[in-house]
Amino acid sequence: MPDRVPEPLEELVRRAGLLKKTLREDADTAEFMGMLRETVGMNERIRAERAWDPAGGEVRLPMVERYSHSLMSGRLLFTVPDHVKEGLVRSLSALDGYAGGSVRRMERLAESRMRELSRALQEFPQLNSWRPDPEHPGLYLHLVKKPFRTGLGPLRAKDVSLEALGEHLPEPILEAPLYVEEDFSVRRGVPAPAAWRSRPDVVRAVETLDAVRRDFAGRPEATESGVSWKGKIYRIDSGAAPGGVTSVWNRELPLDEAISLIGVLDRRQEELRGGMLPFLPEPEEARAMYANCVIYRDPDDPGHTVRLMPGIPESPVRQARAPYVVHAWNGVYLDSRGAPAVSERDSYIPLECFTGAGEEPSPEDSRASRPRFLGRILETLGDADAQERWWWNRRQAVGCFMEDVIRMYEELGVRESYLKGKLDLLDPVMVQALRFVSHVLNDPLAYRLPLDKGTEAQKGMTREGALLKELIEEYGKF
Repeated sequence: MPDRVPEPLEELVRRAGLLKKTLREDADTAEFMGMLRETVGMNERIRAERAWDPAGGEVRLPMVERYSHSLMSGRLLFTVPDHVKEGLVRSLSALDGYAGGSVRRMERLAESRMRELSRALQEFPQLNSWRPDPEHPGLYLHLVKKPFRTGLGPLRAKDVSLEALGEHLPEPILEAPLYVEEDFSVRRGVPAPAAWRSRPDVVRAVETLDAVRRDFAGRPEATESGVSWKGKIYRIDSGAAPGGVTSVWNRELPLDEAISLIGVLDRRQEELRGGMLPFLPEPEEARAMYANCVIYRDPDDPGHTVRLMPGIPESPVRQARAPYVVHAWNGVYLDSRGAPAVSERDSYIPLECFTGAGEEPSPEDSRASRPRFLGRILETLGDADAQERWWWNRRQAVGCFMEDVIRMYEELGVRESYLKGKLDLLDPVMVQALRFVSHVLNDPLAYRLPLDKGTEAQKGMTREGALLKELIEEYGKF
C-alpha cells in the first residue's frame, strides 16, 4: 500500500546499519558487500536496458540484464562464455583503433575498457539511459521515463539515509508501483549532461556500454516464448531447430516421461519406501516449466539426440550461461567439432557454435564413455564438496543441478533401461532416480535452485544422491 511504503524502507535501512556492524569489509566479505552496493539502483538500470530493446509484454532476460552485476563490477569478460568473450574483446579493442595481431594486447585494451565502464556506472547510476546517437556524431540518444499514468506520485521516506553501507547512496524515492515498457521515450540529438560532458573516461564508457549492447543483440537469448535468435523462436512447438536437425526428428520435453511416471508413483506413495516428495506440480504445470527446453531425437536412432537448453545464468560452467546444445549419441557426448568430448565441459556447445557435426561413435567408445560420465554424476550427487565444484557458483552463491539430472535420466541410461524393460517402475533404483528427478520438477524457476553449503536443501539433496549411488552399486548400473 503506497501510504505505508516508508515504514518498511526505514526498517530496511535499520537492518542495513546492523549489517554494517556485523560484517566488516575484509577479504572474506568484500565481494558480498560490493554486490549489495551494486544492487542500489539496479532496477532502474535493468528497466533502461529493457526499454532500449522492448519486446512488448513478453518477459525477457536480455544478456545485458543477465550480466548486470558483472558489468557493474568490471568482471564481464571473466563471466561470459568463451565465444562471447572473444567477440567482445575484438569489438572493444577496435574502439581504440586496434584491429588485431596480438590477442593479449586486445584483451588488455578490452579489460581496461571494462574497468573504466565499471567506475563510470558506479559514479553515474543513470548512464544506462544514454547511448551515442548514430545519426548525430557527438550527440546522444537519451531514454526518458514518462510520468506514470496512475498512482500517487513520488513518495519520499522521511528522515532516511542509506549511508549505512559506508557510501553515500541516492535518497530513496518510491514511485507508484506501475511499470510497463512503454513508459519510456527516446530523445534524439541530445548533448551530454554537464556532469560528464568534459569527462573523456565517461564518454568512452558510454561508447563501451553501447558496443556491449550491440554485441549481445545478435546473440541467442532466453525469452518467455522460447530461445530467440536471428528472428526465430526455438521451443517444443516451433519449426526452428539447431543445425543438423531435420523436420523428421521427434521433439520432446526433457523429463516429460519422468513427470508421468512420478505421477503414477505419487498415487501409490503409501506402497513405496518413504513415498515421493510432496508438493509436486501438476504434470501440465511441470511441462510448462520446460517449454523452452527441447530434445530433438533421431527417429531412426533413438539414442541420437540434440538437446537445446535456454542457459543457466548461475552455472559454474561458463558455456552453459547462455543458450546451449548437448549432442549425445548412445551415451557419448560430442563437442562442437563432432568428436567425442574429451572433458565434460566441452559437451556444452553454444547454440551459435553448433553445426550438427558428428558421426555415430563406435561401440567401444560408448562402453567407455557412459560409465565415465555417469560415475562423475553419481559421485557428485552424494558429495557436498563435489557439488561445490560442479554445481555451485561461488560468485553468485547459488547452485544448479538440473543439467546433471537430465543427463542421468535422458542420456545415460535411466530412460533407456525403463523402456527396454531392464528397470521396473517399482525397482528401487528407478524409484530413487525419480525421487531425484522430482527435485528439479519442484524448482519453480526450473533452471536453478539455491544450494548454499550447509543448508537443509543441500543436505536433503546430498542424502538423496548418496542413497541413489548406494542402490546402483547394490543392484547394478542402468
